[in-house]
Amino acid sequence: MVVAGRVLTSSCAPVPGAAVRVWQTNGDGDYGPGQGTGQIQCCYLPGTMTTDAHGRYEFESVRPGNYSTTPHLHLVIRAPDGRGLETEVEVADDPRAGANGGPVLHLAERGGRLRASLDLVLG
Repeated sequence: MVVAGRVLTSSCAPVPGAAVRVWQTNGDGDYGPGQGTGQIQCCYLPGTMTTDAHGRYEFESVRPGNYSTTPHLHLVIRAPDGRGLETEVEVADDPRAGANGGPVLHLAERGGRLRASLDLVLG
C-alpha cells in the first residue's frame, strides 16, 4: 500500500520539515519478534520521513494485519516549532473501524496498488 498526504496547521497551511513517524503490524498481524510471548520487540515495520516544502509525505508498506484490534497504523508527527500529534489510524474496510471515533484510512486499488490519502492536521 502507498499512503500519501500533507501535514497541515489548523488553518490548513502546510508544515514543511515535520517528522512523520509510522509503525504497524506486518501482514500477519505481528508487531515484531516475541509476539505473543510477553517479550515483544517493536517493530518489524517502522519508518520516519520528513515533509517537503509543501508539507507532503509519502510511504510504502504492507496492509497491516489484524492484531487484537482493527488493523491500524500508529503515527507520531512533530513540527519544527514543537507542535505535534500522536494518533492511530484504522483501516476503513474492517467492520470495527471508526467505532472509537478516530481517523480511518480508506484504501482503494489504483494502478495495481492499494493507495490512500491521509492529511494530518496539527492543533
